[in-house]
Amino acid sequence: MSTFELQRAVLLHCDEAATEVLRKSFKDTTVIDCRGLENLTLKEILNSECPKKEAPLTSGEVLCYVIFSGFENSSIGQIIKQIRRYLGRDLIFATTTESNMNWKMSDLLSELAEEHNYFVKARREKLDG
Repeated sequence: MSTFELQRAVLLHCDEAATEVLRKSFKDTTVIDCRGLENLTLKEILNSECPKKEAPLTSGEVLCYVIFSGFENSSIGQIIKQIRRYLGRDLIFATTTESNMNWKMSDLLSELAEEHNYFVKARREKLDG
């Protein structure tokens, strides 16, 4: 079993204030600020003691991404409620999987944003329809 499977971590791609709130709120969990780590894979981020950051890739996006690693599926729902309460903003949640561990963070964020936009559009159409 590799180290990323043993450690509970939240990979957060959001602003610095949100990162600090979650670090203070979840003291028993590693909260990793992934801004500037977009060119690394999830596995590289989770296995690195202190990954070298680059200038964050920004697209004017205001969404925050929260990616869970090493959590029991049964506990994630409650943690999501807590994070929503603490941060009070639009969030996109995901978990690490065997296949996405080798994805670059930028690729995962793009995929998550695409899925989010699809479901937002579908919800609007359902409400308007």
